[in-house]
Amino acid sequence: MLSLDESKRIAREYAKKTGIREELALDFAERWYRHFDRICNDIQSKKNNMNAILNYIASEFAGILAHIELLEKHKKVLVEQIVAITDALQKMQRR
Repeated sequence: MLSLDESKRIAREYAKKTGIREELALDFAERWYRHFDRICNDIQSKKNNMNAILNYIASEFAGILAHIELLEKHKKVLVEQIVAITDALQKMQRR
């Protein structure tokens, strides 16, 4: 199993390769590891019950997809608000 230190090492290498701030990469690595560790522990607690393990994994995926859909909805609303504000500012400049 991957350790937190190994996750951070990979994040630092990724930050150097891509040019993103190391702070952001390390924050992502810590968040990822926290969820990874929780999921591994939950799966291991299910022992040899493959059905329970598959249901758990499916539940985690469903939660991820639901969050992504919600973020997409929020993104659409924010873009619409930005467009409306931009239009209003342009009209104000014309006056």
